[in-house]
Amino acid sequence: MDKIIAVLGCGYWGTIVVNTLVSLKLFKTIYICDTDIKKTNILKKKFKDKVKYIKYNEIVKNKEIKNIFLATPPRNNFKILKELIK
Repeated sequence: MDKIIAVLGCGYWGTIVVNTLVSLKLFKTIYICDTDIKKTNILKKKFKDKVKYIKYNEIVKNKEIKNIFLATPPRNNFKILKELIK
């Protein structure tokens, strides 16, 4: 299993996902991304060095990230998936 995952969306569900991923201790690196930087800062403060902020365009370019969890509004998911599978 790859040890890197990215979570897109740090709202209600994204926060639950990040909490769960950190507690499971399956991933070496958990990247978080959200358009609202305040939400990512809250998670970074809570989890210190366990999560790292990453910009969306860096996720798209980074070939090491093979696991991505979408916690975004459903209306955005198709557009995001199209960009990720290019």
